[in-house]
Amino acid sequence: MTQPLRVLHVIERMDRGGAEALLMNLYRAIDRDVIQFDFMVHTTEKAQYDDEIRALGGRIFRVNRFYGYNPYSYRRAWNKFFTEHLEHGMVHGHIASSAPIYLGVAQKFGRTTIAHAHSDTNGPGLLGFALGVVNRFTPRVTDYFFACSAQAARHRFGASVTDQPNYYFVPNGIDTAEYAYSPRARERVREEFELGGTPVVGHVGRFDPQKNHMFLIDVWRRILDNIPDARFLLVGDGPLRGKVENKIAEAGLNDRVILTGVRTDVPDLLSAMDVFCFPSIHEGLGIVVLEAQASGLPSVITDTIPPEVDVTDQVTRLALNQGTQVWADMVANLLASPAVRDAVSAKQVADAGFDVNQVASWLTDFYLTHNFERRGQTPGQSSPM
Repeated sequence: MTQPLRVLHVIERMDRGGAEALLMNLYRAIDRDVIQFDFMVHTTEKAQYDDEIRALGGRIFRVNRFYGYNPYSYRRAWNKFFTEHLEHGMVHGHIASSAPIYLGVAQKFGRTTIAHAHSDTNGPGLLGFALGVVNRFTPRVTDYFFACSAQAARHRFGASVTDQPNYYFVPNGIDTAEYAYSPRARERVREEFELGGTPVVGHVGRFDPQKNHMFLIDVWRRILDNIPDARFLLVGDGPLRGKVENKIAEAGLNDRVILTGVRTDVPDLLSAMDVFCFPSIHEGLGIVVLEAQASGLPSVITDTIPPEVDVTDQVTRLALNQGTQVWADMVANLLASPAVRDAVSAKQVADAGFDVNQVASWLTDFYLTHNFERRGQTPGQSSPM
Protein backbone atom coordinates (compact mmCIF):
# COMPACT_ATOMS: atom_id res chain seq x y z
CA MET A 1 0.00 0.00 0.00
CA THR A 2 1.32 3.47 -0.91
CA GLN A 3 2.37 5.46 2.12
CA PRO A 4 0.85 8.93 2.58
CA LEU A 5 2.94 12.02 1.94
CA ARG A 6 4.01 13.33 5.33
CA VAL A 7 4.02 17.10 5.77
CA LEU A 8 5.87 18.66 8.68
CA HIS A 9 4.10 21.61 10.31
CA VAL A 10 6.34 23.85 12.43
CA ILE A 11 4.53 25.64 15.24
CA GLU A 12 5.04 26.82 18.81
CA ARG A 13 2.67 24.36 20.47
CA MET A 14 -0.65 22.78 19.59
CA ASP A 15 -2.93 24.53 22.08
CA ARG A 16 -6.26 26.03 21.09
CA GLY A 17 -5.65 29.18 19.06
CA GLY A 18 -6.37 30.57 15.61
CA ALA A 19 -3.55 28.94 13.61
CA GLU A 20 -3.79 25.77 15.66
CA ALA A 21 -7.57 25.54 15.14
CA LEU A 22 -7.07 25.95 11.39
CA LEU A 23 -4.49 23.16 11.33
CA MET A 24 -6.74 20.81 13.27
CA ASN A 25 -9.74 21.63 11.09
CA LEU A 26 -7.66 20.75 8.02
CA TYR A 27 -6.17 17.66 9.64
CA ARG A 28 -9.60 16.26 10.50
CA ALA A 29 -10.91 16.95 6.99
CA ILE A 30 -7.94 15.88 4.84
CA ASP A 31 -7.69 12.37 3.38
CA ARG A 32 -5.11 10.92 5.75
CA ASP A 33 -4.51 7.94 3.48
CA VAL A 34 -3.01 10.45 1.06
CA ILE A 35 -1.60 13.20 3.31
CA GLN A 36 -0.41 12.88 6.90
CA PHE A 37 0.54 15.73 9.22
CA ASP A 38 3.45 15.67 11.66
CA PHE A 39 4.24 18.55 14.01
CA MET A 40 7.48 20.08 15.21
CA VAL A 41 6.67 21.96 18.40
CA HIS A 42 8.84 24.17 20.57
CA THR A 43 7.85 22.97 24.02
CA THR A 44 8.30 19.92 26.21
CA GLU A 45 4.86 20.39 27.76
CA LYS A 46 1.78 18.53 26.64
CA ALA A 47 -0.59 20.71 24.60
CA GLN A 48 -4.36 20.55 24.25
CA TYR A 49 -4.42 18.95 20.78
CA ASP A 50 -1.60 16.42 21.32
CA ASP A 51 -3.81 13.42 22.07
CA GLU A 52 -6.03 14.06 19.06
CA ILE A 53 -3.01 14.47 16.78
CA ARG A 54 -1.70 11.06 17.79
CA ALA A 55 -5.15 9.51 17.43
CA LEU A 56 -5.28 10.79 13.83
CA GLY A 57 -1.91 9.19 13.05
CA GLY A 58 0.29 12.25 13.42
CA ARG A 59 3.61 12.42 15.22
CA ILE A 60 4.87 15.18 17.48
CA PHE A 61 8.56 16.10 17.42
CA ARG A 62 10.16 18.57 19.78
CA VAL A 63 12.94 21.12 19.49
CA ASN A 64 14.15 23.72 21.96
CA ARG A 65 12.80 27.22 21.40
CA PHE A 66 14.73 29.80 19.46
CA TYR A 67 15.51 32.74 21.73
CA GLY A 68 17.70 34.83 19.45
CA TYR A 69 20.89 34.03 21.35
CA ASN A 70 20.96 30.31 20.39
CA PRO A 71 20.99 30.24 16.56
CA TYR A 72 23.81 27.68 16.33
CA SER A 73 22.27 25.10 18.66
CA TYR A 74 18.86 25.69 17.05
CA ARG A 75 20.30 25.15 13.56
CA ARG A 76 22.17 22.04 14.72
CA ALA A 77 18.94 20.56 16.03
CA TRP A 78 17.28 21.04 12.65
CA ASN A 79 20.28 19.61 10.79
CA LYS A 80 20.07 16.54 12.99
CA PHE A 81 16.33 16.22 12.46
CA PHE A 82 16.46 16.36 8.66
CA THR A 83 19.41 13.97 8.60
CA GLU A 84 17.41 11.41 10.57
CA HIS A 85 13.99 12.05 8.98
CA LEU A 86 13.83 11.76 5.20
CA GLU A 87 10.07 11.32 5.00
CA HIS A 88 8.93 14.96 5.04
CA GLY A 89 8.73 16.30 1.51
CA MET A 90 7.06 19.52 2.65
CA VAL A 91 7.93 21.79 5.55
CA HIS A 92 5.01 24.09 6.30
CA GLY A 93 6.10 26.82 8.70
CA HIS A 94 3.75 28.72 10.99
CA ILE A 95 6.36 30.30 13.30
CA ALA A 96 7.77 33.58 12.00
CA SER A 97 10.56 34.27 14.50
CA SER A 98 12.85 31.39 13.51
CA ALA A 99 11.60 30.80 9.95
CA PRO A 100 14.85 31.92 8.23
CA ILE A 101 16.67 29.16 10.12
CA TYR A 102 14.37 26.16 9.92
CA LEU A 103 13.13 26.89 6.38
CA GLY A 104 16.70 27.55 5.27
CA VAL A 105 17.89 24.22 6.63
CA ALA A 106 14.87 22.48 5.08
CA GLN A 107 15.67 23.92 1.65
CA LYS A 108 19.27 22.78 1.84
CA PHE A 109 18.04 19.28 2.58
CA GLY A 110 15.87 19.38 -0.54
CA ARG A 111 12.52 19.99 1.14
CA THR A 112 9.86 22.23 -0.37
CA THR A 113 9.21 25.13 2.01
CA ILE A 114 6.04 27.05 2.82
CA ALA A 115 5.82 30.12 5.04
CA HIS A 116 2.29 30.73 6.31
CA ALA A 117 1.25 34.17 7.66
CA HIS A 118 -1.49 34.12 10.27
CA SER A 119 -1.16 37.62 11.75
CA ASP A 120 -1.09 41.20 10.52
CA THR A 121 1.24 42.50 13.24
CA ASN A 122 4.54 41.64 14.89
CA GLY A 123 3.40 42.79 18.31
CA PRO A 124 4.73 45.65 20.44
CA GLY A 125 8.17 46.56 21.75
CA LEU A 126 11.62 45.21 21.04
CA LEU A 127 10.36 41.71 20.23
CA GLY A 128 8.01 43.11 17.62
CA PHE A 129 10.83 45.12 16.06
CA ALA A 130 13.09 42.06 15.99
CA LEU A 131 10.38 39.98 14.31
CA GLY A 132 9.98 42.68 11.68
CA VAL A 133 13.68 42.41 10.87
CA VAL A 134 13.47 38.59 10.72
CA ASN A 135 10.51 38.77 8.33
CA ARG A 136 12.74 40.41 5.73
CA PHE A 137 14.92 37.30 5.50
CA THR A 138 12.13 34.71 5.30
CA PRO A 139 11.38 35.16 1.56
CA ARG A 140 14.95 34.09 0.72
CA VAL A 141 14.29 30.56 1.99
CA THR A 142 10.61 30.21 1.06
CA ASP A 143 9.32 28.44 -2.01
CA TYR A 144 5.65 29.29 -1.46
CA PHE A 145 3.85 31.94 0.55
CA PHE A 146 0.50 31.26 2.22
CA ALA A 147 -1.62 33.78 4.13
CA CYS A 148 -5.06 34.00 5.69
CA SER A 149 -5.52 37.51 4.28
CA ALA A 150 -3.78 39.91 1.92
CA GLN A 151 -3.19 42.17 4.91
CA ALA A 152 -1.30 39.43 6.76
CA ALA A 153 0.69 38.51 3.63
CA ARG A 154 1.87 42.04 2.91
CA HIS A 155 2.79 42.60 6.52
CA ARG A 156 4.88 39.45 6.83
CA PHE A 157 6.40 39.06 3.39
CA GLY A 158 6.39 42.52 1.86
CA ALA A 159 4.08 44.78 -0.12
CA SER A 160 4.55 43.03 -3.45
CA VAL A 161 4.10 39.42 -2.34
CA THR A 162 0.43 39.18 -3.29
CA ASP A 163 1.37 39.88 -6.94
CA GLN A 164 3.83 36.98 -7.06
CA PRO A 165 2.93 33.63 -8.69
CA ASN A 166 4.09 31.65 -5.64
CA TYR A 167 1.68 33.44 -3.27
CA TYR A 168 -1.63 31.80 -2.28
CA PHE A 169 -4.52 33.10 -0.23
CA VAL A 170 -5.51 30.10 1.89
CA PRO A 171 -8.92 30.57 3.51
CA ASN A 172 -9.18 29.70 7.19
CA GLY A 173 -11.56 26.83 6.59
CA ILE A 174 -14.14 25.75 9.14
CA ASP A 175 -16.64 22.92 9.23
CA THR A 176 -19.57 25.08 8.17
CA ALA A 177 -22.14 22.32 8.78
CA GLU A 178 -20.91 21.91 12.36
CA TYR A 179 -21.30 25.65 13.04
CA ALA A 180 -24.78 25.96 11.52
CA TYR A 181 -27.32 27.34 13.99
CA SER A 182 -28.95 24.66 16.14
CA PRO A 183 -32.06 25.43 18.23
CA ARG A 184 -31.45 22.20 20.16
CA ALA A 185 -27.88 23.22 21.04
CA ARG A 186 -29.11 26.67 22.04
CA GLU A 187 -31.61 25.15 24.42
CA ARG A 188 -29.03 22.78 25.92
CA VAL A 189 -26.42 25.47 26.61
CA ARG A 190 -28.94 27.91 27.98
CA GLU A 191 -30.20 25.22 30.32
CA GLU A 192 -26.63 24.38 31.41
CA PHE A 193 -25.88 27.99 32.37
CA GLU A 194 -29.43 28.82 33.55
CA LEU A 195 -29.79 31.58 30.98
CA GLY A 196 -33.47 31.09 30.22
CA GLY A 197 -34.67 33.58 27.63
CA THR A 198 -32.32 36.41 28.63
CA PRO A 199 -30.32 38.27 25.95
CA VAL A 200 -26.78 36.87 25.74
CA VAL A 201 -23.66 38.55 24.37
CA GLY A 202 -20.60 36.39 23.83
CA HIS A 203 -16.91 36.33 23.02
CA VAL A 204 -14.59 33.45 22.13
CA GLY A 205 -10.84 33.87 22.34
CA ARG A 206 -7.62 33.35 24.22
CA PHE A 207 -7.13 35.61 27.24
CA ASP A 208 -4.36 37.61 25.59
CA PRO A 209 -3.77 41.38 25.14
CA GLN A 210 -4.59 41.10 21.42
CA LYS A 211 -8.20 40.14 22.21
CA ASN A 212 -8.80 43.34 24.20
CA HIS A 213 -10.83 41.85 27.05
CA MET A 214 -10.58 44.98 29.21
CA PHE A 215 -12.33 47.06 26.55
CA LEU A 216 -14.86 44.27 26.06
CA ILE A 217 -15.83 44.22 29.73
CA ASP A 218 -16.31 48.00 29.75
CA VAL A 219 -18.62 47.62 26.74
CA TRP A 220 -20.59 44.92 28.52
CA ARG A 221 -20.99 47.06 31.64
CA ARG A 222 -22.52 49.85 29.53
CA ILE A 223 -24.89 47.45 27.78
CA LEU A 224 -26.67 46.89 31.08
CA ASP A 225 -27.76 50.55 31.05
CA ASN A 226 -30.04 49.73 28.10
CA ILE A 227 -30.67 46.01 28.66
CA PRO A 228 -30.39 45.35 32.40
CA ASP A 229 -31.17 41.63 32.17
CA ALA A 230 -28.38 40.87 29.65
CA ARG A 231 -25.90 38.07 30.38
CA PHE A 232 -22.42 37.52 28.98
CA LEU A 233 -20.51 34.39 27.94
CA LEU A 234 -16.71 34.59 27.96
CA VAL A 235 -15.23 31.48 26.30
CA GLY A 236 -11.53 30.65 26.53
CA ASP A 237 -8.55 30.85 28.84
CA GLY A 238 -5.02 32.21 28.85
CA PRO A 239 -2.35 34.18 30.71
CA LEU A 240 -4.59 37.21 31.39
CA ARG A 241 -7.38 35.25 33.06
CA GLY A 242 -6.58 36.61 36.54
CA LYS A 243 -6.63 40.21 35.29
CA VAL A 244 -9.85 39.58 33.39
CA GLU A 245 -11.51 38.16 36.50
CA ASN A 246 -10.37 41.20 38.52
CA LYS A 247 -11.76 43.54 35.86
CA ILE A 248 -15.10 41.73 35.92
CA ALA A 249 -15.26 42.13 39.69
CA GLU A 250 -14.32 45.83 39.52
CA ALA A 251 -17.07 46.39 36.95
CA GLY A 252 -19.61 44.71 39.23
CA LEU A 253 -20.34 41.99 36.68
CA ASN A 254 -19.63 38.84 38.69
CA ASP A 255 -23.28 37.79 38.55
CA ARG A 256 -23.57 38.67 34.85
CA VAL A 257 -20.48 37.15 33.22
CA ILE A 258 -20.03 33.40 32.82
CA LEU A 259 -16.44 32.28 32.26
CA THR A 260 -16.72 28.92 30.54
CA GLY A 261 -13.01 28.17 30.22
CA VAL A 262 -11.77 26.19 27.21
CA ARG A 263 -14.65 24.29 25.60
CA THR A 264 -14.92 21.73 22.82
CA ASP A 265 -18.54 22.68 22.02
CA VAL A 266 -17.97 26.18 20.63
CA PRO A 267 -20.60 25.70 17.87
CA ASP A 268 -23.23 25.05 20.56
CA LEU A 269 -22.10 28.06 22.57
CA LEU A 270 -22.42 30.31 19.51
CA SER A 271 -25.95 29.00 18.95
CA ALA A 272 -26.78 30.03 22.52
CA MET A 273 -25.59 33.63 22.01
CA ASP A 274 -27.62 36.51 20.55
CA VAL A 275 -24.75 38.86 19.60
CA PHE A 276 -21.02 38.23 19.20
CA CYS A 277 -18.68 41.03 20.30
CA PHE A 278 -15.07 40.92 19.07
CA PRO A 279 -12.99 44.07 19.76
CA SER A 280 -9.56 42.61 18.92
CA ILE A 281 -6.70 45.05 18.52
CA HIS A 282 -5.50 43.06 15.51
CA GLU A 283 -6.19 39.73 13.76
CA GLY A 284 -4.67 37.88 10.83
CA LEU A 285 -8.23 37.05 9.82
CA GLY A 286 -10.37 36.27 12.88
CA ILE A 287 -11.55 32.72 12.25
CA VAL A 288 -14.08 32.86 15.08
CA VAL A 289 -15.91 35.64 13.21
CA LEU A 290 -16.44 33.15 10.37
CA GLU A 291 -17.73 30.63 12.90
CA ALA A 292 -20.14 33.21 14.33
CA GLN A 293 -21.41 34.07 10.84
CA ALA A 294 -21.94 30.41 10.00
CA SER A 295 -24.15 30.30 13.08
CA GLY A 296 -26.12 33.32 11.83
CA LEU A 297 -24.91 35.33 14.81
CA PRO A 298 -24.80 39.14 14.45
CA SER A 299 -21.22 40.23 15.12
CA VAL A 300 -19.72 43.57 16.13
CA ILE A 301 -16.01 43.58 15.31
CA THR A 302 -13.06 45.95 15.10
CA ASP A 303 -12.73 47.82 11.81
CA THR A 304 -9.06 46.83 11.42
CA ILE A 305 -9.80 43.11 11.08
CA PRO A 306 -9.12 42.04 7.45
CA PRO A 307 -12.14 42.47 5.15
CA GLU A 308 -11.90 38.89 3.88
CA VAL A 309 -13.76 37.79 7.02
CA ASP A 310 -16.97 39.63 6.02
CA VAL A 311 -18.93 37.03 4.07
CA THR A 312 -22.49 37.71 5.29
CA ASP A 313 -24.46 40.83 6.13
CA GLN A 314 -24.29 40.00 9.86
CA VAL A 315 -21.00 41.85 10.49
CA THR A 316 -20.85 45.39 11.87
CA ARG A 317 -17.47 47.13 12.04
CA LEU A 318 -16.57 49.80 14.59
CA ALA A 319 -13.33 51.58 15.44
CA LEU A 320 -11.98 51.15 18.94
CA ASN A 321 -11.49 54.91 19.25
CA GLN A 322 -15.24 55.39 18.89
CA GLY A 323 -15.35 54.34 22.51
CA THR A 324 -17.18 51.81 24.64
CA GLN A 325 -20.50 53.67 24.58
CA VAL A 326 -20.81 53.47 20.80
CA TRP A 327 -19.98 49.77 20.93
CA ALA A 328 -22.49 49.18 23.73
CA ASP A 329 -25.24 51.05 21.88
CA MET A 330 -24.65 49.01 18.73
CA VAL A 331 -24.77 45.70 20.62
CA ALA A 332 -27.89 46.84 22.50
CA ASN A 333 -29.60 47.74 19.21
CA LEU A 334 -28.87 44.28 17.83
CA LEU A 335 -30.17 42.64 21.00
CA ALA A 336 -33.37 44.67 20.74
CA SER A 337 -34.03 43.30 17.24
CA PRO A 338 -33.03 39.62 17.35
CA ALA A 339 -31.83 38.09 14.09
CA VAL A 340 -33.72 35.27 12.40
CA ARG A 341 -31.24 32.39 12.40
CA ASP A 342 -31.22 29.27 10.23
CA ALA A 343 -28.83 27.10 8.20
CA VAL A 344 -28.65 29.58 5.31
CA SER A 345 -25.77 31.47 6.94
CA ALA A 346 -23.59 28.34 7.07
CA LYS A 347 -24.16 27.85 3.34
CA GLN A 348 -23.16 31.47 2.67
CA VAL A 349 -19.86 30.94 4.49
CA ALA A 350 -19.26 27.72 2.55
CA ASP A 351 -20.12 29.37 -0.78
CA ALA A 352 -17.56 32.10 0.01
CA GLY A 353 -14.83 29.42 -0.01
CA PHE A 354 -14.38 28.96 3.73
CA ASP A 355 -15.62 25.41 4.11
CA VAL A 356 -12.77 23.27 5.45
CA ASN A 357 -13.50 20.38 3.11
CA GLN A 358 -12.93 22.62 0.09
CA VAL A 359 -9.71 24.00 1.57
CA ALA A 360 -8.45 20.51 2.51
CA SER A 361 -9.09 19.27 -1.05
CA TRP A 362 -7.15 22.21 -2.52
CA LEU A 363 -4.31 21.74 -0.03
CA THR A 364 -4.05 18.03 -0.84
CA ASP A 365 -3.63 18.83 -4.53
CA PHE A 366 -1.08 21.52 -3.70
CA TYR A 367 1.04 19.24 -1.51
CA LEU A 368 1.02 16.43 -4.06
CA THR A 369 1.80 18.73 -6.99
CA HIS A 370 4.54 20.79 -5.37
CA ASN A 371 6.34 18.14 -3.34
CA PHE A 372 10.05 18.63 -4.23
CA GLU A 373 8.81 20.52 -7.27
CA ARG A 374 11.21 23.45 -7.04
CA ARG A 375 14.50 21.56 -6.94
CA GLY A 376 13.52 18.06 -8.00
CA GLN A 377 15.80 16.66 -5.29
CA THR A 378 15.56 13.55 -3.22
CA PRO A 379 15.06 14.46 0.46
CA GLY A 380 18.30 14.40 2.36
CA GLN A 381 20.36 14.87 -0.81
CA SER A 382 21.92 18.14 0.34
CA SER A 383 23.43 18.36 3.82
CA PRO A 384 24.13 21.90 5.07
CA MET A 385 26.93 22.81 7.42
